[in-house]
Amino acid sequence: MGRRHWLAVIAAVVIVAAVSSAAGGTSGDPAEREASGGSRSRAPSVAPSGAPQGDPSTNPAICEGTAVFVDRALVPTTRELVEAAEAVVVGELRTNGSVRSRSSDGRFTHMAYEFRVTEVVRGPLSEGAVVQLAGITLDATGCIVREADAEPMVPGGRYLAFIAPSPRGDGVYVAVGGPQGLFSVAADGTLAPLAPGAPTSGDFAGRSVSEIGGRLSVEGS
Repeated sequence: MGRRHWLAVIAAVVIVAAVSSAAGGTSGDPAEREASGGSRSRAPSVAPSGAPQGDPSTNPAICEGTAVFVDRALVPTTRELVEAAEAVVVGELRTNGSVRSRSSDGRFTHMAYEFRVTEVVRGPLSEGAVVQLAGITLDATGCIVREADAEPMVPGGRYLAFIAPSPRGDGVYVAVGGPQGLFSVAADGTLAPLAPGAPTSGDFAGRSVSEIGGRLSVEGS
């Protein structure tokens, strides 16, 4: 399956996202379907909003005691992960965020944050580029909602990201497969998948960016 197929998958993930949790939390990206407390539910629709977020969005903490289950289309192979990404980059998620959308009941806010590229593994972006990267949802208290099988991004963190333009056409980037396309980068350069249960995570866990760079070039050829 090629790039066009997986861009369609990304579009489906963005369009079908969910918001709900056993403790009043929500899923990560706008409009995803999820199950909470053992029962599956459909998230309320989201309405676009360009309003700036208040102070809680600048440096939010992760919500404690909340686990949200999200139905998400995963990419089965590393080759397809690479093909679906416009770029594979390392960068820092900055602390200044903007609102992409809110849930119809106003309880959940889907954010995009500036992502400053510090290293380009492959793709058309350049070192030093700053893009808007979606994938963080805040609850009504301003904390970051966690998916049950994945860790969320946190402003100030350093990540390897497989990214593609959002199907919304709003100039924002999204990670391929959601958390599957995101890996935290430790001080020594080793990678840790945000979605360790994803089928491609074993190809990256514990390796350095330099180690996986050559393989990505082969996979994407």
